[in-house]
Amino acid sequence: MAADNLTNISSALTQSFSKRLVKNWNRQGILISQIPVVSDGGQGDAKQVAWDALMTGATAGAFLEGSDVAQSEFNQDPAIPAVLPWGMYRTAFKLSNLEINAGSRNLAGAIELGNLVGLRAEGSITKMLSVMNRDFFSGTGTDASGSPNVVGLSAALQNSGTYAGISKNQYVEWQGNVLGNGGVVRPLTFDLLAALEQSVFIASGRQPTAIVCSPGIARKYEGLFESRRMTIDNGSAAVLGYQGSTTMPYTGPQTNLYWRSLPIFRDRDCPPNTLYMLNMQELETKYLPFSPLAPDGVNVRNANMPSSDGTNFAPTNIQCTVYPLARLGSAVPFVAEVYVQMKLSRPNAHGLLLDCAEI
Repeated sequence: MAADNLTNISSALTQSFSKRLVKNWNRQGILISQIPVVSDGGQGDAKQVAWDALMTGATAGAFLEGSDVAQSEFNQDPAIPAVLPWGMYRTAFKLSNLEINAGSRNLAGAIELGNLVGLRAEGSITKMLSVMNRDFFSGTGTDASGSPNVVGLSAALQNSGTYAGISKNQYVEWQGNVLGNGGVVRPLTFDLLAALEQSVFIASGRQPTAIVCSPGIARKYEGLFESRRMTIDNGSAAVLGYQGSTTMPYTGPQTNLYWRSLPIFRDRDCPPNTLYMLNMQELETKYLPFSPLAPDGVNVRNANMPSSDGTNFAPTNIQCTVYPLARLGSAVPFVAEVYVQMKLSRPNAHGLLLDCAEI
């Protein structure tokens, strides 16, 4: 008989797996994590997201001594209702009784497989947040299937059309500050950033509080300063003084870059060649909480939606509701859902820079 080797006994050996379950997805929601969640307790965030916007209508001017006030001089600023419907998101997963029971007795594999319900809920909810984060940039209010989603930054900040039912053509104060180049990309420069901030200031009298951009734009912004980088040598070795563009906090990669003291966030869901100057005081996330009294008696669980890169998890302030559906056999279906909308209280307090080269 030939010499023995592993192949001869491999089928009889027990296969064990690492305790760690490696998640190979990136479902970070950088933008959605930065926007404050505001609850008005049902006033303006119940049936729909609604607020009153005061537009320019008042007039003033010089007058002749002793002249009467003409009827045409009586004008005032109109209050216009701004209304946005809820964006509706959900995710579903289903587990058989057999896999739940087998997973609970899992002894030689990833520990997280012992709680399959929690594991599947975590994966589905992080995916839902990732989809929502993408729509916070590019949503139009209706997705490709006709379902209601979030009206994102790109749609809300246009300087034509409508937002929240108000015409931007009729009320110029409702226009965003868009600085484009007709679809032709051009290099990112300090002056482009200054011109966009100037537009925001002129239109609203406010200043942006943060910049959100694509990863490629963040790289180009860092490159503006590379020609002036200095390395300090103490005689024995270089001092680690250059910080570069990124660090690794618990929320995942985030830039160390600033512009005029404004923090710069990069987000993989941000459209390419695009940069947003945002005033977080005029930007809110609204969501509609589930009633604590389930009308059908089904137990529901509210959970903070986490942003995750697969390794690090950071909870957001948006809650979704997880509940089981009717059991039809030897399996339990679950669904998680949330009603959410992004509210730009003043579109003219924000800026949108388009057509910046990333290559």
